[in-house]
Amino acid sequence: MPKAKIPASAHHLLKIIVDPFHVSTPDAEIRAEIERRIQTAAIKRNNPMPPKSVCEAYVREALKIHHANQALYASVMTGNVKKGRRSR
Repeated sequence: MPKAKIPASAHHLLKIIVDPFHVSTPDAEIRAEIERRIQTAAIKRNNPMPPKSVCEAYVREALKIHHANQALYASVMTGNVKKGRRSR
């Protein structure tokens, strides 16, 4: 079964959800938060839960964002900030 994809617009919404979490937050906590929000949205809209593959796609994307935040933090703390550096 192919992996489900999320809409491009969802990336921004996931970033809004994930960014406030501290970089030391465990992946399991991020996963639980995304799954909780999907379930809450389904209940509020009187819809069935989306397929597990769709939920996993959202969780994967949220974890990618979280891991990117961790990498950015690590690069800043080590002084090795090369990626994304702007030239003047």
